[in-house]
Amino acid sequence: MQIKANISKSDIDEIYNISKEQFGENSWTYEQFIDSYYSKSTQIYVAIENLTIVSFMIVQDNIDDLNILLIATKETYKRKGYAKKLINFLGNKTIWLEVRESNFDAINFYLANEFKLIGKRLNYYKNKENALIFEKKSIA
Repeated sequence: MQIKANISKSDIDEIYNISKEQFGENSWTYEQFIDSYYSKSTQIYVAIENLTIVSFMIVQDNIDDLNILLIATKETYKRKGYAKKLINFLGNKTIWLEVRESNFDAINFYLANEFKLIGKRLNYYKNKENALIFEKKSIA
């Protein structure tokens, strides 16, 4: 398994397909992925297995901390450590993220990986679902 931080624009198709598989109608649009690719404040990381992208993470760098905007793994590769390796690749910085209140698998994953629940955003998503805010503090 390889973690790659500098993807090519042609990788967006694979990343978009993983997002559609995992999030369905709640997936980002293709244009949002393209915008993230060109943004100076975001970085797209991918986990590659046998020359195939199996997991990705989009991160906003806020200088002092990082915000995971989106992370997903292909269904057949879930629970094999790809998402954990992507997060660990970020190193020792404080990391923030939001997750749907109903996404119990993700919530359990973050709690098991040293994230702490620190708040809630009411009606955060299009369907008015709340978002839980998690933080993983850097080790000083």
